[in-house]
Amino acid sequence: MSKRFSQQRRHAVSAHGLFVFVALAISFTVLACALCACGSSSDGKVVATVGKRAITQGALSSWMATTVGGDYRELNSETSPEGLVADPPDYSRCIAAAKQIPTASGKKPSDSQLALKCRELYTAVKEESLSFLIVEIWASEQAAEHGQHVSGAELNRAFQRYRTEQWPSPAQFKSYLTERHRSVSDERALLKRNLLTEKILGKLKAQAGSQQAFVKLVKAEDAKWTSRTHCKPGYRAQQCEGYASTAGVTPSAAVLVEQLKAGG
Repeated sequence: MSKRFSQQRRHAVSAHGLFVFVALAISFTVLACALCACGSSSDGKVVATVGKRAITQGALSSWMATTVGGDYRELNSETSPEGLVADPPDYSRCIAAAKQIPTASGKKPSDSQLALKCRELYTAVKEESLSFLIVEIWASEQAAEHGQHVSGAELNRAFQRYRTEQWPSPAQFKSYLTERHRSVSDERALLKRNLLTEKILGKLKAQAGSQQAFVKLVKAEDAKWTSRTHCKPGYRAQQCEGYASTAGVTPSAAVLVEQLKAGG
């Protein structure tokens, strides 16, 4: 499921909203504590809102590290160097981290070339991660509106089955989490989100009665949740009202990680 999750996440954040990608059978989730802020004082800064719920800088920063860690591991079969996603303006930590990556060509990009890649990587990861966090809220709020829930016992059973199917030993599972900068809570939240998505889809399809009617429901739900979602200045995500898809387009985080590995 690890590679499938990585592929699903990249595809999902390229869609406009939750029900666009679930209609294509793409489902994903995020940290169970995604809305908790901790650490520096700036971590509590609100970067986006969905109705009355807020996403903080702390939650965004945490998921950005997880995003690039997962992409790097899936593409390179190794753990990403620390600091690969670093704050602007000079991206010094990212440049130092990028220099640790052995390139396929053997060439070493200049600091100015690495600074450009770091800026692009930061921008791409920030947008993808914010999309991810927004959709997590959409999912939980949508499930509540449709009267869907996953009990603790149901989640425990599904998680035990999922873990033993994917990783025969606890040591393998622990290694998987460490390499991708994830936790058991992340995996449980992912699984819970998938279970909820299945239930929501089932209810919508039953309500629609036909594929054409289902598509209309999907579009209506998408529009409703977009109208409730707002990004603060300096932050953008495809799910936010007023999103401009042509503004500052950059390659995806996964593509940029591949470029760093290639030395370009």
